[in-house]
Amino acid sequence: MVFVLDQHKKPLMPCSEKRARQLLERGRAVVHKMAPFTIRLKDRIAENSDFQPLRLKVDPGSKTTGVAIILDGAKGPKGIFLGEIVHKVHIKARLDKRRALRRGRRHRKTRYRPSRLRNRKRKEGWLPPSLGARVNQTLHAVHKVRTLAPITAISVEHVKFDTQKMQNSEISGVEYQQGTLLGMRFASICWRSGLGAARTAMPRMSSSRLSMSIPRIGAALTASPIWRSRAPLATPARAISRWPSFSHRMPGGGDGRPSMPKPMPARIPPSKRSGPNGKTPA
Repeated sequence: MVFVLDQHKKPLMPCSEKRARQLLERGRAVVHKMAPFTIRLKDRIAENSDFQPLRLKVDPGSKTTGVAIILDGAKGPKGIFLGEIVHKVHIKARLDKRRALRRGRRHRKTRYRPSRLRNRKRKEGWLPPSLGARVNQTLHAVHKVRTLAPITAISVEHVKFDTQKMQNSEISGVEYQQGTLLGMRFASICWRSGLGAARTAMPRMSSSRLSMSIPRIGAALTASPIWRSRAPLATPARAISRWPSFSHRMPGGGDGRPSMPKPMPARIPPSKRSGPNGKTPA
């Protein structure tokens, strides 16, 4: 398919490659643009031409966006143009790099560029830069196609996938909240040493079953190499109920319980230290 313009650069109905080649050989048209290939007629205007309904369809995506022009003819819809919009990548990384360079100027012998914090108010309808770039690229492509073809309608595909309904077609209501993790209780173990947080999943059980399982759970916790506590716990049940915050390294003892750290030796001032023979050095 080849895009066609009239002598005033207004869009006309597209034509086939063979028809465009014949118009160029007879001198009735000239090449207007190479990509996408477009010709301009010398003896035709839009007011004296016939048009057919053309629909532009857009399928937005995160990496690429599909664009198609559909001809709604007497024999049914027919696709006459297919294209893809490849979106920009690494937008956030580039913005971070630009911000680092801008801030670095304030510490070098260059013209001082004061920080602008009070005029950073986000306007209504603000979008993140990565998402805004995708929207702007799509709008630019749609505007470009409308200048090359007489588009009469635009359709945008909005698809929402229900992954749970794909697995169970009869799901409804509160069943959406009863997923694969139903019946699991999460307990977080956090400590202050900067190592992060560990999450342990335990099945939800009755009080009798919990009392029987507490010794085994406590033994597993105390035998872990990351077990840390301010003080040794009397029973594993106390460890389960309190979930203490960790601040000291507690290596496990021989019986599987944490042991207290050894006290640090008192610091002796240099003036009171003695030499090898018991005398204070000069």
